[in-house]
Amino acid sequence: MADDGQRHVRVAVIGSGFGGLGAAVRLRRAGITDFVILERADSVGGTWRDNSYPGCACDVPSHLYSFSFAPNPQWPRNFSGQPHIRAYLERVTDTFGLRPHLRFNSEVRAMRWNGEELRWEIDTAAGSLTADVVVSATGPLSDPQIPDIPGLADFPGQVFHSARWDHDYDLRGKRVAMVGTGASAIQIVPAIQPEVDRLTVFQRTPPWVMPRADRRITAAERWLHTKVPATRQLRRQLLWGIRELQVGAFTKRPGELGLIESLGKSHMRKAIKDPALQARLTPDYRIGCKRILLSNAWYPALARPNVDVVTSGLREIRGNVLVATDGSEAEVDAVIFGTGFHVTDMPIAQRVTGARSTTLAEEWKDGMAALRGTSAAGFPNFLTIIGPNTGLGNSSMILMIEAQLNYLVDFMRQLDVLGDRIALDARQSAVDGWTRTIQERMQRTVWNTGGCDSWYLDASGRNTTAWPGTTSEFRRATRQVDLAEYRVLRPAQRQPDDEPPPTAGGRATAEEVVGVPPSVSWGSMKRPAHATRGRYAPPVPRRTLDVTSADGARLYAEVHGPEGAPAVVLSHGWTCSTAFWAPVVRELADTHKVVVYDQRGHGRSPAVPPAGYSTRALADDLVAVLEQSLAPGERAVVGGHSMGGMTIMAAAERPELRARAAAALLCSTGCADLAAESRVFPLPSPGGRRLAHRLLLGSRAPLGPVSPVAKWALRYATMGGGSSAEQIEACARIVHACPIDVRARWGMVLYHLQLTRGVSRLEVPTAVLAGTADRLTPFVHARRLASVLPQCEGLTELPGLGHMTPVEAPDAVAGRLRELVRDHLAGTPSSRDERPAGRQKKEKAA
Repeated sequence: MADDGQRHVRVAVIGSGFGGLGAAVRLRRAGITDFVILERADSVGGTWRDNSYPGCACDVPSHLYSFSFAPNPQWPRNFSGQPHIRAYLERVTDTFGLRPHLRFNSEVRAMRWNGEELRWEIDTAAGSLTADVVVSATGPLSDPQIPDIPGLADFPGQVFHSARWDHDYDLRGKRVAMVGTGASAIQIVPAIQPEVDRLTVFQRTPPWVMPRADRRITAAERWLHTKVPATRQLRRQLLWGIRELQVGAFTKRPGELGLIESLGKSHMRKAIKDPALQARLTPDYRIGCKRILLSNAWYPALARPNVDVVTSGLREIRGNVLVATDGSEAEVDAVIFGTGFHVTDMPIAQRVTGARSTTLAEEWKDGMAALRGTSAAGFPNFLTIIGPNTGLGNSSMILMIEAQLNYLVDFMRQLDVLGDRIALDARQSAVDGWTRTIQERMQRTVWNTGGCDSWYLDASGRNTTAWPGTTSEFRRATRQVDLAEYRVLRPAQRQPDDEPPPTAGGRATAEEVVGVPPSVSWGSMKRPAHATRGRYAPPVPRRTLDVTSADGARLYAEVHGPEGAPAVVLSHGWTCSTAFWAPVVRELADTHKVVVYDQRGHGRSPAVPPAGYSTRALADDLVAVLEQSLAPGERAVVGGHSMGGMTIMAAAERPELRARAAAALLCSTGCADLAAESRVFPLPSPGGRRLAHRLLLGSRAPLGPVSPVAKWALRYATMGGGSSAEQIEACARIVHACPIDVRARWGMVLYHLQLTRGVSRLEVPTAVLAGTADRLTPFVHARRLASVLPQCEGLTELPGLGHMTPVEAPDAVAGRLRELVRDHLAGTPSSRDERPAGRQKKEKAA
């Protein structure tokens, strides 16, 4: 298709097989449309385009070997053939509108990371471009591997690999050699055996071959799957569940595979009657050590009189004579290689140069390694689909691909955190830790203990391809990005003025600037996605802090503004993060020292065990932030929104708060009866409202992508009718990034909230601010707080505004904080002399 002249994109996807097309679909569904798919060929399909040999079909049931988001009720067989799978991928391309993003005949020749611009420079056969993020979806089965055999170059006949089938060459009546007995060979041999004059099969190691439960899917079944989708879903779940139950035998208890081996031997003996041939075809290693193959036609084909099985490798070629390592010879007209692919030494790795000025191949010279099978250290914003240790021996790779696509989408959300041109680079320590865990688990698996030499193992004998667990485990491991496992990179020109001292390399590293401690445990430390520019984009902090709470919980904190200026400490609400305070921080940071922190489990603060979610923990965390972010004797105005306001109430009786807090601001919050008073579900019965809101607070349902429907729902529940699209978008991205478990656990704390005593003991000057259209914590809560607070500084009423007041009215919130600073931090300058009109007990702000 014609090139539209685009030279920079947000995402470049390499490859248009299942991985590349799946990535493109998920990007579009996440609202990301600035991407291209670079494809070296002239059509989509990946391995299902390249492998078109006779008999080519999938060895995974079709209803499992397809995207969950693009089911196909019309699969013709249990194990559908290559033409149907390729047609399916073409249909996915059209259904999801991917063709405008495709760039055919655009093989990637070289990629280089530009550390100054924080982007990838990509040279392709069709031209050059740059991209913020690269998704490599070339897969491990894209580049055929042909062994270096003496005399091959001088062979006078036809030579081709199974993945580059020569359809112009007529095999009929020819003497043909099939080199290899893997997954392709067991399909090719039965397909060509009836046509060729003589077929010589070179077998180094016999495979385990089991019966193939294939049949035509009836028209009635296809009709039922179309009309009643639940039947199709049930079929898929059963296929998946059976394979999940098998995993333990392969990964933990290989000794239990004896019965399966007996079935495999029985299957072979039914077709092969010659005892000598039986002996040559019987594996001497544990089943599963190599990939288990499925075929009902393989053994019958080998028993045919025009087929010879040579049980040794190919040593050399003399003219048109193939010489085996055992000395036997075969004169042939054509040689077909079914010798696999460059799985552990992917050629594209030689063309990718990362931040260390080394290629991916050089980094992987001692074995492939990538965090969660996706991110290699030293290659920022580079994600590999079907990367190291993601392969399966008994199930559908589509399940693993979709798990990695979840990770990709969350990765993109994280990149929105600090604005334009931000990069994430996997920490070497995180990659090493992940790899060490994988290899420890691998020691018990049949792939390592089964006694075979398979393509699962690299040149050093290490298994860098297989996943030693269930697909469910991998899905959980890739559900969300942990920023503790990454360095956050910024362009050098955008680093803070007062950055840490340069390293030996001459410039502070990204992790030194950003301050994410390498020692943070692998938890759910993550950063929400949000606006990338403008008022709602979080400003770059002057420095960051790693705060430790009383129970050892780690908290991420940022410090903005000049040291020595009057201090303001801000605590965000449920499902939010430091990003929520962005417009307020921007208003204050020129003349105030502003400290913001992520509540435990939110943003970049790791999640904690279930017992760590309580109002006491909220108080502990606030006290820890005050003590560890303020200088000795330094006091601050403390502000809290929603659960952040409840945090201040929870700490009311703490001497540290009384010593450190000069005043407080409670925004859009309440102290008790949240579920009963909430109006998100305006049910007439108090009991009904309480139950509905309990379900809302404790829900573990995924929020999904930030879609128009999701933004409408968020605006209805939390914002005023006049909220701008920019405000809604900013809030939606923050809220959707909150981990499900964290959201549910804090939701239950809010449901049981009872802080009335705390309010009455909050003996610091305290102002209250709320929107009159707040459905989550209706304005009645604000009135109640103002009437109970011992030193209430007034109630600011924001007409028509909802729950998200720091985003909906940042000027009003920042103005109220300035007033409190001026009035209660004696002798400190204020950025403005004016203050909102009507400083009475009850105020109204426009």
